[in-house]
Amino acid sequence: MRFRLSTILYVFALLAAGMATFGVWLGIGLAAVVLVIWWLIFSGRTKSSTILQVLFLLPILLIIAVILFELVMPKVQGLRETSRVHSCHNNLRQISLALQLYCEKHQSLPPAVATDSQGKSLSSWRVETLAYIEGMTIWSQWQRDLPYDDPANAALAKTAIGIYQCPSDPPVRSGTPECNYFAIIGPETAWANPKGTRLEEIGDLHKQTILLIEAAGLNIPWADPRDLSFQDAFKILTGRSPECVVHRRGEHSGTLRRFFNKQTLGVNVAFCDGTVRFLPIPLDEDLARALLTANGGEVIPPGTLDRLTEPQLDYARIYSLSVFVLLALVPGVVLWRRRNREHRASPIAAT
Repeated sequence: MRFRLSTILYVFALLAAGMATFGVWLGIGLAAVVLVIWWLIFSGRTKSSTILQVLFLLPILLIIAVILFELVMPKVQGLRETSRVHSCHNNLRQISLALQLYCEKHQSLPPAVATDSQGKSLSSWRVETLAYIEGMTIWSQWQRDLPYDDPANAALAKTAIGIYQCPSDPPVRSGTPECNYFAIIGPETAWANPKGTRLEEIGDLHKQTILLIEAAGLNIPWADPRDLSFQDAFKILTGRSPECVVHRRGEHSGTLRRFFNKQTLGVNVAFCDGTVRFLPIPLDEDLARALLTANGGEVIPPGTLDRLTEPQLDYARIYSLSVFVLLALVPGVVLWRRRNREHRASPIAAT
């Protein structure tokens, strides 16, 4: 290649497309490989016989690059995080099932906050739910007429309940009583009735009304009668509390999925019908409000939630990959045209 302005522009364009597609170091490395190959060809230091062989060489190199990309990624860490993501989702599913069983027995959800006869807060709804999950032993010993931090309950309240913890939340450590799954409380929510909401009192579609939400970094013990207000949950869903968002979907999936799908921040939520979904963050404000209200009368078009929960293609990366491939092939077109001109100008071609 001649050292011209067009060459410099080409090099920078190829580097930019490579970094946008594959990341900084891998992108620079692949762009450098492409440049070295074309330099060898243009300088006459390679014995490639036809331009067709060259054009086939670059796609093969890209395939090799994808394989290398898979090998250099921290696969063990990715597998561990994938396991954590599934654990968080399954925990919420089990808690949701426990609430459904509670409703079948008591014809209502448990009170978000258990209180005594004077209205003093005692413990969280999570204490009552223990009877339907792994904490039956703790629930049978719990003094339900005393606060969770009373000496009679304090030792039990400090017990770590794994099903209430999402292992993807860095502040939550094994052996601590912290939790990651919260009710959304307030007069407009599914937990509006302080004595326990009956499912029939929820006028909106149950499959479109959020009952529980996952949140990170709040450092709230599972027995503590603190949950999230409507505004707290609204800020999480609309992206105004990014520190509370637990997951990044697609970050630890397979190479091709990770490469072509967006890595989306999001949280798991449980709906009143017992289903659990991953919701990408941020949501549209009207949609977030409709999902959080229990009797708002909002109508969410069918398929909206399905489209949200499906992996989204990363079109920016797809476009940048297309540009990178086209730029990688441009010198081949230049070389082909040059050889055609030389062939037409040769004495043999003229005769």
